Formats: sequence, structure tokens, C-alpha cells
Amino acid sequence: MFGYERIPGYGHGYDVVAYAMFHDDENGYCYFHRIQPLHLLTEFRALLGRSHDTFRFAHLGGRKVCFVIASFIPGLEADDDHPIPTTEKMNLVVVTFEFSISKNDGSTRSFSAEILSSCVFPFDWASESGRTFDGKLLGCFVR
Repeated sequence: MFGYERIPGYGHGYDVVAYAMFHDDENGYCYFHRIQPLHLLTEFRALLGRSHDTFRFAHLGGRKVCFVIASFIPGLEADDDHPIPTTEKMNLVVVTFEFSISKNDGSTRSFSAEILSSCVFPFDWASESGRTFDGKLLGCFVR
């Protein structure tokens, strides 16, 4: 299982994180344990890392996953008392990666991920009439 969360002590703060899930048959509960941050988003740190970013994961089959995140960046004009919204931008970042789990010895395993491709789609609403004050990713598709 994967998530997107703040990583304490990590350069830009947020990244994709891998989790292991366990099912307790006796009690009927599912537990999850964070394995590690994947450090997939380092090159995009200037575009991401806000708490209101919206994201989705799309399973592509096998061990391939597509991570799509929309980061809305409101523009503000500096005013001493009241900031005024100006140009609004949203970056849509798409990262496709493949993960692997290997056994190091009889009891330990290692987890790794490799970026297969990535792309940034910038959206700029400056030319649109009216103002956009928020942007969110509602879903994603893979072609």
C-alpha cells in the first residue's frame, strides 16, 4: 500500500511512502506498518509539498504504479494588511514507478522503487475570466 505524507527531516517534507499490510485472522483486523519513504518526488520539491495537495494512485498491473498529484499554487499580491489573490496555477505531476520486494536472508526483506517515467503538466488560469481560488484532483486515468 502507498501513501503521500510529510516526512520529518526530509528535504522538501512530503513524499510517497510504502506500507506493509497485515491481516489478523484471529481478531479480524487489518494492520499497516510504514516501511519507508520512496524518495520519488525529490526533483519536484519546488512544485509540491503543501498540505492541501490532492493525489491518486493508479495500479497499472504487476508491480507498476502511477502516482498523480495536483498542487494548487495561489498567487498573491503583497499588501500590508490584506493579500489579494492574483494569478492561479496548478501543477499536475505524474510519476510512474515500479517497486520490488526482495529477500535479503531468511527473515528480512528489502523494498525498492524505480521511476519509469515522469511528467509535469502546468495549468495557468491567468487568461481565464474570473478567479480560481482552489484546484483539486478529482480522479485520474492512464492511457
